[in-house]
Amino acid sequence: RSDFSKYPNGLEICLNLIVLAEGGAMRRSASRYVSELKSSSVVGHIKGFQYSTTQAYMLEFGAQAMRFYRFQAKITAVDITGSIANGTFASDVASWDDKDSGGTAASTWNSAGYMQLVGDGTNYAWRQQTVASVTNGLAYTIKFRIIGSPGDKVVLQVGTSDGGLETVNREFPVGYHCYTFTAAATTIYVGFRHLAAKALGVDDVSFIDGTAVEIDTPYVEADLPTVDGPQSADVLYLFHSTYPTYKLERYAHSSWSLVEVNWLDGPYLDMNTTTTTMDVSATSGLGITITASAVTGINSNEGFKTTDVGRLIRIDNPATGVNWGYARITGFTSTTVVTADVKRAFLSTDADVRWRLGSWSATTGYPSCGEFFEQRLFAAANTNQPQTFWATQTGDIENHSPDSPTAAGVWDGTVEDDDALDYTISANKVQAIRWLSPGEDTLVIGTLSGEWVPSSTGAVLTP
Repeated sequence: RSDFSKYPNGLEICLNLIVLAEGGAMRRSASRYVSELKSSSVVGHIKGFQYSTTQAYMLEFGAQAMRFYRFQAKITAVDITGSIANGTFASDVASWDDKDSGGTAASTWNSAGYMQLVGDGTNYAWRQQTVASVTNGLAYTIKFRIIGSPGDKVVLQVGTSDGGLETVNREFPVGYHCYTFTAAATTIYVGFRHLAAKALGVDDVSFIDGTAVEIDTPYVEADLPTVDGPQSADVLYLFHSTYPTYKLERYAHSSWSLVEVNWLDGPYLDMNTTTTTMDVSATSGLGITITASAVTGINSNEGFKTTDVGRLIRIDNPATGVNWGYARITGFTSTTVVTADVKRAFLSTDADVRWRLGSWSATTGYPSCGEFFEQRLFAAANTNQPQTFWATQTGDIENHSPDSPTAAGVWDGTVEDDDALDYTISANKVQAIRWLSPGEDTLVIGTLSGEWVPSSTGAVLTP
């Protein structure tokens, strides 16, 4: 407003001052040097993590690493004795003893450079390492990664006897972890075991010795400014358009996990309208085969892709009526054939034209932003649907099921007010969503050219 009488008294450049809302300016407060980044050659990123007035942290995001600060100091592991041998599995599983419990369970080396565990449903795939020269009573922080599909878990066990689990016996899901325990002997036994009949991986196992507590992350330097998301108690959700959504979980000051979110039953694209059918080799189980009759209607008529691994697929194939089952794609065979793990049983192996592919995948992109509103987790704007937002079921913030079962347990498309929802902004030009901002009774959706407010009949947003 150059015609405003006070305009000549304004500032063109404001350096080291903070402009006050009521007018005037004040000197900015000083900052304090706490610690150097893990690498000063990397443009890092910091984000607050506050659980309560007495439990608050700063997170340092670096290139594929995250560190933690508390009370204006970096959280650091103590100096220890003893170490993990061959924790990167660069060429073999040497130093890790075979403890497979029988049957067809197998623990082997995977050529991708990690330890692979495949149970048989009854017997464990299991590898263990004996660690000597340990300081009894000292806190040890172990760092490692679990490789697999969201929701899959591997057990970390630490004992004072061969095969023992006296100190640690805990499941860790797919993702990146650091976990602190107190050694209870001068020789300990560190192992990883897995029961289910599917391949999971363990990699980058080490003790953190006298340095900053950290976990690995998938985010490279260029991604750091746009990794963000909302926090709920001890869990922080992190969104980025080119990565699956992760959640950072805090267990203690030096125990953290960055876990890929295991979204339940959605979200999905619209139901297929072509003549292409889908059939399954089995109604339940791991590693079943899903076969399409044609590529039409799949990924712009290009068929399945390798980037569909991890994507959900929903199929309605009962002999009569409607009853949806769903699965997660775990392997690519061809443009018309994939393998998958069933999450909710299908009703038959018959081919059917009623199917829906998941909205989020490496093929279509992942949501780039998210916020909590009215007990739902809202997410928005993946690569293929930049104008769309999705909301989970009420009070179940990782459940995107678009319907609810009947009293008889039939998933027949019945929609209730607390079911998940999705909506695409309808405008005369592209309105790519960039941010979400929840208020007391309004969710504001920020796009490239304006702000939008969703509403529905009644006091709250419903499908």
